[in-house]
Amino acid sequence: MSELIVRWNGRTDPDSVGAVAYRYWFDLLGPKAMQAARAGSPPPDDISITVLLDALFVSTTKMLKYWGRLDVKFGDVYLVGRAGGKKTWPVGGGSVPGLATPRAIGFQSPDDGKTFIGRGGQTSVQLVQLTNPPKSWTLLPLGQSDDPASPHFDDQAEKLFSPGKLKSTYFLQREELERVAESKKVLQRKG
Repeated sequence: MSELIVRWNGRTDPDSVGAVAYRYWFDLLGPKAMQAARAGSPPPDDISITVLLDALFVSTTKMLKYWGRLDVKFGDVYLVGRAGGKKTWPVGGGSVPGLATPRAIGFQSPDDGKTFIGRGGQTSVQLVQLTNPPKSWTLLPLGQSDDPASPHFDDQAEKLFSPGKLKSTYFLQREELERVAESKKVLQRKG
């Protein structure tokens, strides 16, 4: 367990091993350790080597109980998917205590105590490139439809958010938009 934590690259990519081990261990150290870590300081004096090692033992035991192994990937624990949806997908980043990414998806536990599902937080990330003509891309964590029967209920969670991809908004790109559009509805104002 200590090797996983020490060798962890500090990233929370879906395939990252070590982030989960770090989180299980760090959660046991409490708010003082978290505050010191945020400040880039060593642990407070009242967190002794014994406390660090005890937390390592307890977190190792907990991971083995939940997962049966220690090399758990971040995306095995942190997933994205709709409430009421049938599937979830691995995700990276997010607002996780001790590992938080600003302006990110927030997680809820579905009562199993070992996984967390991203279902809230930043909902419409948009990147704009001020070129001539401008280009822009968006990233929605779930899907564009709230209808569970729609193919767009959680398609973006699977195809875009989980792998960390943006999609074009086709800003001023009418031909490109028409190429990918599934339907077209023209509204006309009376009078």
